[in-house]
Amino acid sequence: MKTPGRLEGRASRPSSLLQAIAKAGGVTERANLKAIQILRRGSDGTQADLRVSLKKIRQGKDRDPMLEEGDVVVVPETFF
Repeated sequence: MKTPGRLEGRASRPSSLLQAIAKAGGVTERANLKAIQILRRGSDGTQADLRVSLKKIRQGKDRDPMLEEGDVVVVPETFF
């Protein structure tokens, strides 16, 4: 993301992945749009690693997931 960091949201207004990325200034030109990770901690302390394709979301092939309190979004870079 162009402006990484913590995004504050309201519990009454949850954000989708696309909304969070937009609030962070979008993705860089080197972002790997096919390998976005959402790291989510469960109530039992285990961490889930959800993989999503921003490319498929933008094409309407996959749904735009809603983010939960404490989620961490990782947008890896591609080097070629």
